[in-house]
Amino acid sequence: MIYTITFNPCLDLKLDVKNFKKNVLNRYTNEYLTPGGKGINVSLMLKTLGVENTALGFKAGFTGEHLEKELNNKKIKTSFIKVPGQTRINFKINDNGETQLNGQGPLITTDKLQKLKNKINKLKSQDTLIISGSVPFG
Repeated sequence: MIYTITFNPCLDLKLDVKNFKKNVLNRYTNEYLTPGGKGINVSLMLKTLGVENTALGFKAGFTGEHLEKELNNKKIKTSFIKVPGQTRINFKINDNGETQLNGQGPLITTDKLQKLKNKINKLKSQDTLIISGSVPFG
């Protein structure tokens, strides 16, 4: 089995905005809310290629629940550890280029990190572990 770890997963909210300007009201024409984070992206690509995998990491709040639901809807297995706070939302504003506003993510305490280490320690020698993405707060 292939496992991916995303320490700081997110929901990417992609917005198409024509003539984006700072300090004024802008309206977007399209929106896309997708699971994100480097390890999540690896899981999504593996699934597209027909490779079964399990996404590991942390989830927080209703955004984390939505992230997990979206992955499960795409038939990606998950084994997230619940932490306080909210899984981050990253904003991608598209207007002839992309402006990104990336969230910090929830605090990951040492006891929650230990729970992830315990999951990793249960992997078998024939399993593959892919670790990718940014380091969480904590």
